[in-house]
Amino acid sequence: MTGIDLCEASPVVRKLTDEQEAILRQQPDQNVIVEAAAGAGKTSTLVEYANKYRGHKGLYIVFSADAAKEANNRLPPHVRARTAHSYAHRALGVSRFSDRLRQRLRRNDIRLAGIDLKSDYLPPDRLMRAILNGLTNFCNDAGTQLLPRHCGLEKAPAMVQSRSLPQIAAVVKRFLDYENSGLPFTHDMYLNELEMHGTIGDVADYLLLDEAQDLNPVLISLVQKSKKPAIIVGDPKQSIYAFRGAVNAFDSFDGPRFPLSQSWRYGPEVAAIANYIFSFSEKPMAHPVRGHPDRETKIEVYGGQVPARAFVLARTNARLFEGLVKVQVPFFVAGGFDTLAKQLLSAWALSQNDQFNVTDSYVRSFAQWEDLCDEAEEDDPDAKRLVRMVAEYGSQIPAIIERLRSLQRPHPQDAHILLSTAHKAKGLEADTVVICDDFETPAEMYAKLTDEQIGRVAFEQELNLLYVALSRPRYRLILPASLYGAAMTALAAHLKN
Repeated sequence: MTGIDLCEASPVVRKLTDEQEAILRQQPDQNVIVEAAAGAGKTSTLVEYANKYRGHKGLYIVFSADAAKEANNRLPPHVRARTAHSYAHRALGVSRFSDRLRQRLRRNDIRLAGIDLKSDYLPPDRLMRAILNGLTNFCNDAGTQLLPRHCGLEKAPAMVQSRSLPQIAAVVKRFLDYENSGLPFTHDMYLNELEMHGTIGDVADYLLLDEAQDLNPVLISLVQKSKKPAIIVGDPKQSIYAFRGAVNAFDSFDGPRFPLSQSWRYGPEVAAIANYIFSFSEKPMAHPVRGHPDRETKIEVYGGQVPARAFVLARTNARLFEGLVKVQVPFFVAGGFDTLAKQLLSAWALSQNDQFNVTDSYVRSFAQWEDLCDEAEEDDPDAKRLVRMVAEYGSQIPAIIERLRSLQRPHPQDAHILLSTAHKAKGLEADTVVICDDFETPAEMYAKLTDEQIGRVAFEQELNLLYVALSRPRYRLILPASLYGAAMTALAAHLKN
């Protein structure tokens, strides 16, 4: 088969496994914790659960709007799927202020608000960083108190903390009061408002909480404050958003635990590789992944050519763009090509002081190129990516984008190949998957951990991200030479056992 669809596992009707039957026997009057491997049919299980308990209204909280739409097409009408942000948006009437909504607050938003950056304890640039950190991290955390760790000041002297926090807290409070301040605000700010001052109402008798391995504390607190039983579903080994402050919600809820370890997506070969990856982890899988018993997923080494209708996965946006530069056939980018193109063209225009062609809202928030470079040095991932691409491709960027626009397709079925970063590929699958060469092997990651080049959390997240990437294919997985060698080691151990 040579599929090009990018979708969750199709809702194939099949006999329920013993693991699924055990979950369905749990009444929706207590917390139930489900650890589901990649492709193990978690959505199908939840649909079966909703159908069984038709006398109970449910609210299914999902990660994205696309996931909510797909789930609503499959769920019975007494259970509705929503993102936490869409629920809060409607509950609080946020549409009244939508002209001031931003994806993220930037330095210019602080400057345009007239914030006084004078301090006897922090230089202006350090204070700016502390304010931006505080706004982001406080809104994603539970509770009502701004803490030094929210602002990146946990290692600062006690005097600096005690004198600076009240000043930063005043700014944070002003932005959080978006209804009255007239200032820009983010989606996380109104979700934080619901957590601090409200709760999930009586729209449901129980909750279903998806992607539980990657939730922010504010959402976990919101669910806990609801006092409603919750079905907590996810895969701890697919936790890949710790860099955004996400945490594993499995550790925050009590209740009986059940596995979904049988994957219906890929064959035993990919399952063996997944189990090998986590043999390096400090937290081995409680229930090893099992592959589809009637499916073979071929493992191949990359030979220099991407097969037609393949799904190409890169670890980073920079590597993704490098791949796009060489593309000569119609392509589709998961998450959209236009955003990448618009940002890159705007960054090039800003570097040339061509303000008229700076059309991207993020790049436009910087008055000049040097400001964007300063943001990159502060480890803003978007800024770092744009600065690096401008440095590498420079004046070639407009021509590259123009050529790629002629090849870009808005729908995957019209494309010759599909591309994505591993982060954006979570939840998707395809018949043939090609992994780019910017992933490290588990052994290489472990060597970095041993040499203290990376910390334990970063190491575990990298293992998880590799697992997410390698668990997307149904029939064919094509690997760079280094990962192919690791895969062969995994398969040899699997056959030996």
